[in-house]
Amino acid sequence: MLLPEIKLTYADILPLIDPNGNEGCGFLIGTENIIAEIWRVTSITPSPDMFAISRNDGEDVLSSAKAQNKRVFGIIHTHPFENDLTGYIFGPSKKDLFISKLSGYGMPNALHAVYEVTNGTLYLYNALGILT
Repeated sequence: MLLPEIKLTYADILPLIDPNGNEGCGFLIGTENIIAEIWRVTSITPSPDMFAISRNDGEDVLSSAKAQNKRVFGIIHTHPFENDLTGYIFGPSKKDLFISKLSGYGMPNALHAVYEVTNGTLYLYNALGILT
């Protein structure tokens, strides 16, 4: 699998960071093979160790991206702490990896990303596992 070029900055990720310590979430947006934007959506399950995107938000993002000739690469979320109840240290949790096999908003081979707030690292993964 050819990984897309990532042209995101901290300023792009910053709106995902919840001041209350909950996971933030959004979509990875770009063109061709370049991820250049994050479209933030509100989690319908505010929590420090999980997030959920409403079907309406997912459909709105897909529709808006198509109307703007942009590509939706996948989903991004934050981990506000370095260790939670799922037992991960850094990177996607076991739960994240499991869910990546089930979800994707109709996007085969959807990418998922997690941004670790405590160490400033962005991890890409998909149903096959961690990619970066």
